[in-house]
Amino acid sequence: MANVLLTNVCNQRCPYCFAVNEIKKGQKDNSSKELSLKNLKIILDFLEKSNGKTIRLMGGEPTLHSKFKQCIDYIFSRGFTAHLFTNGLFSNKITNFLAKKGQNIKYSFNINSPNMYSFKRWNMILNNLKVLTPFKNCLIGSIIWRENFNIDYLIELANKYPVKVIMLRIANPIISQSNKYVSLNSYLSLAKNLVREIKKTDKNKIKIGLGCGFSKKMFTEKQIEVLKRYNVVNLNWGCDGNSGRFDIDIDLSIFRCFPLSSWRTKKLSDFKDSEEIENYFSRLMQEYQSHNSDIDFIHQGPCFSYLLSKNL
Repeated sequence: MANVLLTNVCNQRCPYCFAVNEIKKGQKDNSSKELSLKNLKIILDFLEKSNGKTIRLMGGEPTLHSKFKQCIDYIFSRGFTAHLFTNGLFSNKITNFLAKKGQNIKYSFNINSPNMYSFKRWNMILNNLKVLTPFKNCLIGSIIWRENFNIDYLIELANKYPVKVIMLRIANPIISQSNKYVSLNSYLSLAKNLVREIKKTDKNKIKIGLGCGFSKKMFTEKQIEVLKRYNVVNLNWGCDGNSGRFDIDIDLSIFRCFPLSSWRTKKLSDFKDSEEIENYFSRLMQEYQSHNSDIDFIHQGPCFSYLLSKNL
């Protein structure tokens, strides 16, 4: 399954930003700011040839693409479904456009703590949730970038709007860049805090999802039992939690994921289908791991970027 960058422009500056490499490209070169319609067609042709009919749209903030509506309409005209990863900061015009698509688009809202927004911007997020969540195709979530955190505001939003899943991801080091993330030395404490937060939820109403970056070894057996008891979804660890995924940049370059966006990149034209891309990165990671560490990053975690950055 491919993640496609629509634009390298963003209207936030999150301290943990996982797309910092791509955003810096756009800041240096105007031609690197957004995916052209020509390249979008090439990507859809490739995915169609690979028997894939879902496209996951990312950024930057994808709704900032100057021809965002045209991109979405073209994607649908080709028989694809779309999954939009957004910070929720988009205009009423975009909101109304998306509302007309009903359940045809799935949404993943990445929402920071309210104290990281102005009053106006926070209300923009609330309005967009109010309009789009009734279609029951939205999940909300956040990036964990500090050891001590809470998800009270996410639980409040999930209780206020028809949202069933809160997705949590860990910020990971970005190769060749500087961003905020939780040190591996803090993972045991982080696991304790995570279990504390999960216990705040009503397990019959809200499910917690764990994205990539979590390590099985950060949890005790008792803590894993709590995760299972509270219906935590996607209890896959390490890079297996995101197996079969790769990212396509606006210049049609390919990288494994945002933390590894400067590692062993290729061009889309170097491959015949998605399976070949997946096998390429799988082989590279297995070879690198076998030569450089006894830790099983692929199956146990944490993020492979810790190994590449030697930040162990």
